[in-house]
Amino acid sequence: MTTQTALVESLDTTSAPTPYDSPQAWDTLVIAGQTCPADMVFIEGWSRSYTWQDADGRGVDGATTRFSSGPLAKGSIRIVVAGIEPSIAAKAAQYRATQAFVDALKYQPGKVGPLPVTVASQRINVNNINAIVIDDISGPTSEPGSFWFEWTIAAHEYRQPTKRDVTSTPDATKGGASNSSNGQGGTTKADAALDAELDAARKAAEGATKAWESG
Repeated sequence: MTTQTALVESLDTTSAPTPYDSPQAWDTLVIAGQTCPADMVFIEGWSRSYTWQDADGRGVDGATTRFSSGPLAKGSIRIVVAGIEPSIAAKAAQYRATQAFVDALKYQPGKVGPLPVTVASQRINVNNINAIVIDDISGPTSEPGSFWFEWTIAAHEYRQPTKRDVTSTPDATKGGASNSSNGQGGTTKADAALDAELDAARKAAEGATKAWESG
């Protein structure tokens, strides 16, 4: 057994499917409970990023790092119907099914927005993204004479706001003692106001979701 293999096998793994033992799960896309019938699915973007604020002070070696926000992930999903096998009739049926799959994701006037839809794709779910809001739908596009038809769905993550965590670096002026969110062991008025805004936004999002689900 190589050192690399031993290291991998010693890691604390989970039961989540991998591209090695469950390739089908990684090639399958399900949105709003409907499985995409296309031949190919290309997932692009959907990275998980974080925003931090660094505050330094005069005469201090180092800075206080505060978590600012966790922006919503953005990405695109390209789905493709290609070729003429096994028959023209079969591919025509697949094309119509794929177009119906895409049409079901288009915005319907009169609905309460945003319209989040569940998404099941290991390439997206790996970053703990389980619901998305559709931003743009284009296609089908194709080159003249080719049997390659492509639709592109641009979307962003749907995630209700949660209260932030704050991380700080040691304060050199206090012998290495850790600072709190305001550097003085307490919560500032600004922090309290932000928490109140987050609570209000969370309640508004929950209300919109309930209205969408019931409507």
